[in-house]
Order: sequence, then C-alpha cells, then structure tokens
Amino acid sequence: MRLRDAGGVPALNRSLQLLARLDPAGASGLNARQLQAALGIPRASLFRLLNTLAQRGMVEQDLQTGRYRLGKGLMRLGFAARRASPLVDLSQEILRELALKTHLMSELATSVGAWTLAMLDTWLSETTQPKVMARPGLTFQLDHGVAHGLCYLTFDHTQGLDRYLRAQPYGETPAALPEQVARWRSVGYAWARQKDFAAKRGNARVAVPVFDPHAKPRRLAGTLGLVCDNAEITPLRAAQWGQLLKEQARALEKAL
Repeated sequence: MRLRDAGGVPALNRSLQLLARLDPAGASGLNARQLQAALGIPRASLFRLLNTLAQRGMVEQDLQTGRYRLGKGLMRLGFAARRASPLVDLSQEILRELALKTHLMSELATSVGAWTLAMLDTWLSETTQPKVMARPGLTFQLDHGVAHGLCYLTFDHTQGLDRYLRAQPYGETPAALPEQVARWRSVGYAWARQKDFAAKRGNARVAVPVFDPHAKPRRLAGTLGLVCDNAEITPLRAAQWGQLLKEQARALEKAL
C-alpha cells in the first residue's frame, strides 16, 4: 500500500513516512525495494532521501545485508526530548518517594502515538526483582492488557475506549472491556496482571492517569504506576497502591 502525503512539505512527509516504516522493522531493517514499495516514489528519489537521512545519522545501512534501519542520530533527539520534558523533570522526586514507600518499582509512561506507549522513567526500590524491571525508552502496546494502557482507554478522549473498539489495533477485544473500563473510571485507577506464559510467571501493574492541566478538552500527559510480581498483588493491595498513586498524580499535575 502506498502512503500519500497529507499536506505540508512533501519531502519532509516522505522522510517521516520512511522513518515510520523502519520503526517496526527493528534491527532487521528493510531493503530499498520494500521502502520504495511502501512510499510509492521513484528509486532515485528514495535514495536521495536515504542519503540525506544517513548523513544526519537518522538512518543507517547494514553493509552486509544492504538493509536500512533507524540510526543513532534519532537516539540523540529522543534523549534530548526526554530531558526537555517537564513531566520527566517534575516526576523525579515523586517516583523516588513512591518506590521508597511501597518497596516497589515506580514508573512513568506516556503515549507516543499509533497505539504505542513509552516508558519515560522508572525508579527502583531496594527490593526490586530483575524480572519486574523496565527501562526508560521501552515502548509497548497501548492495549487493555497493561494497566498503563487501561488508563489511556479509560481516561483519555483522544485514545479512549470508543476509538479503541472501532480500531481494534491488536485483535479482538473482550466483550467485558466496557464494563471493566467503567469500573476503573469509578475508582480512578486500573490494574492488570501480565503473564509471561513462556516463563510461567509475570508482572502486575497498578497505574493512574496524570492529566495535562493545560489541555482542553481533558487529556492525559502520562500515567504513573507501580509494578510488582504477580504473586504480590491482590484487589486490596491494588486499591491501596491506587490511592497512593492518585495522591502523587495530583501533586504532579499541580506542578506541571
């Protein structure tokens, strides 16, 4: 399927489309033929784009396979954007306090578009186990199987439940999801177990919305959460952690 320019500067649109195509390809990358088919542009135009992006470190080519992948120059921009984020800066003390109070790992996540979330920051407690570790920069699906995703589906109008049910980006959704979302909306938090069936264990997360105080209509700036081993969570603990998270989320909103 060819991608069409949606207004703006055509060359810039094509460059962004090219980067978007390389994103899901990961380390394997894509070859020139695949990129040309995706963008629907002449081969000469494609190589001009690739050469320009490569000169700036946005794209790199595997010399053995000839395939292209995202370049390290994008890392620099990503780290710079993270450093410039008031959400990250103002959450540091809150994440530390949550980890100290609960002896769990605390997390801050945000939407990066296309039904995708990214972990902006984490804080490890002294008892955090390796199997519950995440890291800043980790991306994961905005779906109903993760507490951070449930928060967006419940509290954010731009990527809320109605759009999710229409799009079904990750396959068929359970019939009970609207009822579950209504319950999370009433209590102001969400929690979910995420089982790793291969390892026969998994993590559980509790998360709350952090609203952007400057956005109208109301939308999320991110989500604040705690992560633990599946065996540690009960509905009562989730409620206790959810209340603590809500208090800290409101403090973060006031600081934004």
